[in-house]
Amino acid sequence: SSVHNLHDDALDLQAALQTLIQNFTFCKGNFVYDVTHSMSQEMIYHILAIVKECMNNTMKHSNATVFTVTLREQPTFYQLILTDNGTSIKKQDTGIGLKNIRERVETMHGFLNIQTEQGFCLFITLPKEEIAHENINC
Repeated sequence: SSVHNLHDDALDLQAALQTLIQNFTFCKGNFVYDVTHSMSQEMIYHILAIVKECMNNTMKHSNATVFTVTLREQPTFYQLILTDNGTSIKKQDTGIGLKNIRERVETMHGFLNIQTEQGFCLFITLPKEEIAHENINC
């Protein structure tokens, strides 16, 4: 019963991200998802919060016509790339939203790169979580 309840509480990241993109009416949304291994619920919640904050920033600070969420899995890390094709008057890297994103990335021991040359791009690298395995003697 406990294992069943944990599974019921598990959030499907791909479905949640697809729903966010479908409900994003500010501009056209694109979504690329290439992840095969499961993540912790904590990582999933952080990723969803980051995507929501970036969408909010796009609506507040951009005249974008396209917003793209890309999540890819590599052997030792995940790549989360959030882009829009909007223009901004100045580099928006000191606001509370980006501060919160930066803190979430740091919490997951990841790296954040912000580019503003051609639209706005958050390039986030998140290391895969270590899974502790106990030696079981039979």
